[in-house]
Amino acid sequence: MTIRQNEMDEEDEEDQTKVIRSDQLWAMLFVVNATPTPNMKKLICFLYSTPASNAYVECVFSDMKHLLNDSRNRMSVESIAAELQIRRNGSISCIDMHKYLLSQKELLKAISSNNKYTFKK
Repeated sequence: MTIRQNEMDEEDEEDQTKVIRSDQLWAMLFVVNATPTPNMKKLICFLYSTPASNAYVECVFSDMKHLLNDSRNRMSVESIAAELQIRRNGSISCIDMHKYLLSQKELLKAISSNNKYTFKK
């Protein structure tokens, strides 16, 4: 056996033991398999959508504790939900948001007008 054959054998072994992520494996299996398996796809999607921890939920409860206090007890559920959504999903800082709002003349006009909440739910 030559050194080159030895190197090729080692490369083959490395290729055979290559680690594939489980989500990649399932995606490959669904592409390769010609038989439709909608229930299996639903199950796999459900399993991969389950969060690994409850950190996000804990953050939501922490934000809710700050939103619902004695001084804000008359706020509607919709207002609280909207503020919570902004807190959890917004990544822009308050200063940047203020600058953005000042640069949007149409938005400022709509904010200062009497026609509030014209959107449909």
